[in-house]
Amino acid sequence: MVGAPANFDNRYLATDVEGLAIQMQLSNNTVMSVNKAWTNKDPRNWPSLYALLIKDPKAKLDTGTFKASATMVILVQ
Repeated sequence: MVGAPANFDNRYLATDVEGLAIQMQLSNNTVMSVNKAWTNKDPRNWPSLYALLIKDPKAKLDTGTFKASATMVILVQ
């Protein structure tokens, strides 16, 4: 996954709201970090991918909309 990392934790995808990020997590609870490669070791068993909202513990968030953007690059060998 290629995108802008959150300023409070570079594993997470930044949003346009300061203090709010998106964590991509695989079904085995592994965090898929932004701009880091991940390899599936078992091609017969692909994990599910989940997006979770993560708040910077120091941030005070208001309700409202947000935007985020990333590119998922998949290489099959």
